[in-house]
Amino acid sequence: MIHKALGYEYLEAWCYILDLTALLFQVISIFCFLSFCQCCTIQRSLLLQVTGKARSPQLVEILRSLAELRDFYNFSLINDAEYAIGAAIRVLGLETVLNLIPLKVSDNAINLKRTWLLPLLKDCVLGGSLTFFMETLLPIAALCE
Repeated sequence: MIHKALGYEYLEAWCYILDLTALLFQVISIFCFLSFCQCCTIQRSLLLQVTGKARSPQLVEILRSLAELRDFYNFSLINDAEYAIGAAIRVLGLETVLNLIPLKVSDNAINLKRTWLLPLLKDCVLGGSLTFFMETLLPIAALCE
């Protein structure tokens, strides 16, 4: 339902819809945290796979729609969209978000329309594997120089 609400026919309500989207990701985060506290032997990523929340096709489509909206040059609700995407980064994790919203166009180039994602990653990444940082983010950083 939220994915459909991001259509142009609901343009006047987008500020509210983007806030609800951020809240949706935050609620999922709280649910996963509470579940994690009850069974501490399961890692967070495994828990998300078991519950299916992070792999939900609806969440994937919402995140892709948010990124497409944010990519528009004259999009007026930039802060609201970035807040919702930041909440998604915290819940889904760095690797999942970068697979859905890629920064690299090819091996030698980054998507300049997506440079808005870099400050969000700085502010919203809560963890991740060192291997992913070395294999994915370090080459992107080298391209930015």
